[in-house]
Amino acid sequence: MNRFLTAIAVGVFVLSGSAKAATVDFQFNAALQTGALAGTDFSGTASYDNQGETGSGTEYFSLTSLNFTLLGVSFTKADIDQGGQAILQNGALFDFTAAFFPPPPAMLQLATSHSALVDPASFGYFTVPDSSGSGTYTLTAVPEPAAFGVCLLGLPALATHKLARARYS
Repeated sequence: MNRFLTAIAVGVFVLSGSAKAATVDFQFNAALQTGALAGTDFSGTASYDNQGETGSGTEYFSLTSLNFTLLGVSFTKADIDQGGQAILQNGALFDFTAAFFPPPPAMLQLATSHSALVDPASFGYFTVPDSSGSGTYTLTAVPEPAAFGVCLLGLPALATHKLARARYS
């Protein structure tokens, strides 16, 4: 029985270790709260590669994807003019940066902001002619499939261990 539990523990360790360096997906929901576009909501998805993550302090990773649509205009990672980073604080997704500055006469410029003086989940926008506003967003991590696999391996091992303990009690 101990060999079985050891094998499961090694399997879980190997799977969790191999899942460490991976593409991490997240979603965001945003709401424009001030300015000409107040009351407009939108959502999107993004990802980053966490290879080299230490889980300690503030860490920055380049976005590998970014997709959302606002006012019928699609924005992607390829459109980012400045930023394009996921920001982690002690191993947890904290914020992301991306700024888009379309050339005139485009109607919208949008930038997330990251500053100790500004709410990390905020952004500003500018519309033609010279109107500005701001909004906020929330981030939601999308669990990676390997995490579910590790859980699925652990549950039968735990159940088997409990049954074995009950038999010998």
